Amino acid sequence: MALTYVRYPAEPGDTEFDITFPYVDVSDLSVRLDDDEVPFTLISPTRIALATPVATEAELLIRRVTDTSTPAVTFTNNSILTDDDLNRATRQVLYRTQEVSELVDEAITFDPNQVSIIRDDLDTAVDAITAVGTGLATANAQRTAT
Repeated sequence: MALTYVRYPAEPGDTEFDITFPYVDVSDLSVRLDDDEVPFTLISPTRIALATPVATEAELLIRRVTDTSTPAVTFTNNSILTDDDLNRATRQVLYRTQEVSELVDEAITFDPNQVSIIRDDLDTAVDAITAVGTGLATANAQRTAT
């Protein structure tokens, strides 16, 4: 289950959808209908309403994109550390880390049936490295002569 987004099949006339993940601020939410950003309002901490009802069947994506351009909390010397400040700062970093992790997982696929475990004793004079992309130079990932 995703930690930073939720997808819904949207039907004509639909306007309200649940947010199934935590977020720091409503400005950290992105709502897309078939890849187009759409305006919405927050009607509760866990539910949004689209500004315009869905016109045709589509996929709706609600994604958290935590703002990290500025720290959620700025600590200063001799200030009192509150649990709210510490939790808010930690959530900002945790949420952004989760978002990046899921974006990487979406961008890179891993098929265990097509990947071999690389052993410590790999010898390219004996073991061919196959199924690699075009090398940057002619000597990249090629079998050595014996």
